[in-house]
Amino acid sequence: MRRPVTVAMSLVALGVVGFIAARALPVQLLPSGFDPPFLWVEVPTLPAAPTDHARSIAEPLEDGFATLPGLSELRAHVRSTSVGFLLRLDPYTDVELTHSRVRDRLDRVLPTLPPGSREAFIWRHDPNAEPVVILGVTWPEGVDDPYPILRDQLLRPIERLAGVSSVGLRGVEAREVRIELDEGAARAHGVDHGALVRALERDNFTLPLGTLEEAGQRVLVRAVARYAGLDDVRRVPVAEGVALGDVATVHFGTDPDPEIHRINGADGASLVIYKEANANTIDVCEAVAARAAERLAKDPKLEGFELFPLFDQGAYIAQSIDQLWRAALFGGALAVVVLFAFLRSLAMTALVTVAIPLCLLGTVVVLYFLGDSLNVMSMMGLMLSVGMVVDNAIVVLENIDRRRRLGESAADAAVSGAGEVALAITLATLTTMVVFLPMVLLGAQPMVAFYLGKIGFPVCYALLTSLGVALIYIPSVARRLPVAGAATGGVLFQKLQWLYGATLGWALRHRLAAALIILGFVASAAIPWANVKRVDRIEGGLDAVTVRISGPPNGNPADLDKLVRAFEADVLAAREKLEVQTVLAERGWSKEQVRVRLFLVDLDERVRERREVIADIEALLPKAPGYDTRIGWRGGRGGGEEGGLALGVSGPDADVAAELAEALAEDLERLPGVDQAALDDEEAATELRFRVDRDRTARAGLTPFAVGATLDYGLRGRPLPDLVVGGQRVPVHVGLAPDSAQDPAALGRLPVRSLAAPADPGVPLDRLASGTPAPGYGKLVRRDRRTTVEVRVTGDEAALFDTLQAAMARLALPPDYRVDFGVRFDERDQNEEGGLSAVLMAICLVFLLMGVLFESVLLPFAILCSVPVAFGGVAWMLGLTGTPLDIMAIVGCVVLVGVVVNNGIVLVDQVQQRRAMGEHRTDALVEAGRQRVRPILMTALTTIGGLVPMAVGQASLLGLEYAPLGRVVIGGLIAGTGLTLFAVPLLYSLLDDLRHLPHRGRLLFGRRPATDP
Repeated sequence: MRRPVTVAMSLVALGVVGFIAARALPVQLLPSGFDPPFLWVEVPTLPAAPTDHARSIAEPLEDGFATLPGLSELRAHVRSTSVGFLLRLDPYTDVELTHSRVRDRLDRVLPTLPPGSREAFIWRHDPNAEPVVILGVTWPEGVDDPYPILRDQLLRPIERLAGVSSVGLRGVEAREVRIELDEGAARAHGVDHGALVRALERDNFTLPLGTLEEAGQRVLVRAVARYAGLDDVRRVPVAEGVALGDVATVHFGTDPDPEIHRINGADGASLVIYKEANANTIDVCEAVAARAAERLAKDPKLEGFELFPLFDQGAYIAQSIDQLWRAALFGGALAVVVLFAFLRSLAMTALVTVAIPLCLLGTVVVLYFLGDSLNVMSMMGLMLSVGMVVDNAIVVLENIDRRRRLGESAADAAVSGAGEVALAITLATLTTMVVFLPMVLLGAQPMVAFYLGKIGFPVCYALLTSLGVALIYIPSVARRLPVAGAATGGVLFQKLQWLYGATLGWALRHRLAAALIILGFVASAAIPWANVKRVDRIEGGLDAVTVRISGPPNGNPADLDKLVRAFEADVLAAREKLEVQTVLAERGWSKEQVRVRLFLVDLDERVRERREVIADIEALLPKAPGYDTRIGWRGGRGGGEEGGLALGVSGPDADVAAELAEALAEDLERLPGVDQAALDDEEAATELRFRVDRDRTARAGLTPFAVGATLDYGLRGRPLPDLVVGGQRVPVHVGLAPDSAQDPAALGRLPVRSLAAPADPGVPLDRLASGTPAPGYGKLVRRDRRTTVEVRVTGDEAALFDTLQAAMARLALPPDYRVDFGVRFDERDQNEEGGLSAVLMAICLVFLLMGVLFESVLLPFAILCSVPVAFGGVAWMLGLTGTPLDIMAIVGCVVLVGVVVNNGIVLVDQVQQRRAMGEHRTDALVEAGRQRVRPILMTALTTIGGLVPMAVGQASLLGLEYAPLGRVVIGGLIAGTGLTLFAVPLLYSLLDDLRHLPHRGRLLFGRRPATDP
């Protein structure tokens, strides 16, 4: 108070430093600094049956991974062209050290695996390793080979941008030299396929031979025998008087079964852009978009090409920042309206409103000096704190104004008014901050704890800043403001204040009736709570809806493609109604599956809710016998995006596990609440198993390996050394013509020869092996080294969890077989158990903190009664709005514990002060209530106003709706504020009677307290 210039200069310094920090603070999508406890290992393979890959690749690697310290779950996904391993680790396991151990085990095991499976890729979570931009691109119909155009005219110019680390190209393949042998011509000319391949492998090479001395100079020597072009390849002799061109077609081409990659119904590709670790995400994304648009506009080779933004981290970050500013402005505007309605003074209203930008700037300064970043999590924390940071300023300013109305001077009122409530607002601030501690200390869920900390710490920084603003800046400026014109906030508020005082007085005189009314409201929460949906995950998905369409096993890919094209056309025809901007179709995990991603228009342009759009998309899904359609990342089977629950039947034998799983699915479908239960066999297939006749093979002087090698060559061909054409290295592939490779009769005619007798005409393959169809697996899942068959169950998920758990308890299985509940069971239980633990711990911490500051054990109980009352409001809010209880709602419950007790603290603190001055308890409770009802209502309404942008509309970050958080806090505050004004005084009086009960007992039984001599 005595140094106003210092206070003013510090205020200016905060603004200047905050502005500089806001500009210099790194901006990224997700916060860095956390290694999730899992790794993914991918081993590409040559095409083969998953059962073979499981035996020859998955099991040896599982033996090596099983000895990793801290491994909690090992899951293998075995497909025909790859084997992937998910390694879940115990919380707080050193992921870096585990990564090194995994690499060490791979180095030991990979050399022992079959050819084509001797390399592996290890993936670990790194926000900087995620793409920042994905651009879709289509080309006009006359372009035969778009790959070099996209590579040279788009990929490389973008790759040269500052801040871009690499650019990938998906959906389009580079041309390769394809040597397609005519099986009939080769047989007629007596061409040995194996000898031909070996000759081509040896004939195209560059061999360093050392150095020569010539004319006193050392000269490097190389033997060059590379083909100069396709004509050289065609002229290669393969038999006496026979050239390669006589028995094969040599041409530039691509894989006969290319990848599906269509954008809005046209063939296209995707550019995937990655940024450097320290680059600013928004700057990189803007530079990429500008360079791509520039190249399309100015490069004549790109005429007719069209770009489609599919993913842009910079846009999501900018959208989040825009939401933050709009939330701040909207919340601030509501705060202004509320404050002016109560204070009836523009100057006082403006003073309190200034606390919002000051606290946000103070938070940004702290984030900057701690080396943190501005990301979607920290921005969510800032949005959450917008309506909370004015609470302290309101209480201080209102109390200063009240004391000035009582006749105190401006200086005395500023000092005494701030000092009178200093303890109350300090305690209220600390109780709000302390509730984030249990969320950060969720030991069993380090990832959840990390990200919740990134939300909670900015809130704590903002609240600490608001406490400093309320106790330093507000009194310094308030002493220079005139007293508000209206004595008590207007006639309406006078009536409200009188009505509240009269009602509170009645409640204190009829405590039993009042208590029953409050308990009745809390008990009524069971009505909406019964209909609240409990989900394990947050719904959403980066403003895109994913549809997966699967065809029948071994079905015709052309029929599947026709069905998908029809669906794409239907969506494009209704794109305005569906608010779909781009449709991307690409192949899924297998040839029998296509994934269609529908990218919605920007959030600002959307008028319909996501659920409504999904319902309309579901009506357009193709319906054909044998075809399966699923919506959502988790593959909802005709049931929105929830995707059902997966149960895993595991055991030593895959066929037995499949039989048990099929029987289990039939039993589950009879249960109430279950719509469908079926094996998750979308990638199932029929195998053609060639069994080698060992006797015939031995009599022919051959080995089973020679038979298998001949069959492998016939189906897949062989890669050859690259061909250099026009300065570019071009891959080379040799094999049968596509028609022959897919014809069992042509494969059966392939001669099997012995390496020891290459001149021998060989024995036709069909005399040594016979193919018989058999059911097979398009995908095998192994969980903890046991083959697992998954059963997917859909239905009413509000009751599905409990229904399945009860059914599994009655299930009898053979020895060594078991049913594992899916990951979603674990996630739901962990979320709810962690949320309950966090709420209980938050209540305990708040209780301990209030006990220390009030120096009382009973007073905190009076204040904590507002928590169950507030949770009654939460249940009604969730039930009336149809909001699910997800992780965001659980976070809101934890936050609510710290927010809702603030009003009780302010009220009880005033009661204590009045009783210390000698007032009767009932009078102190009534008068304190009348005195504090205005700041209590103002703080509650401003907090609610700040949360309204979070609770309404389609507010989201990363496509994940955080409206449940805002709705939980708003519902709890409405009930907590309304009933706490009565429940806290009521319980205070009851606890005060309890405190005097021993003394009254002594009086009742004739024992009087000892008196001083």
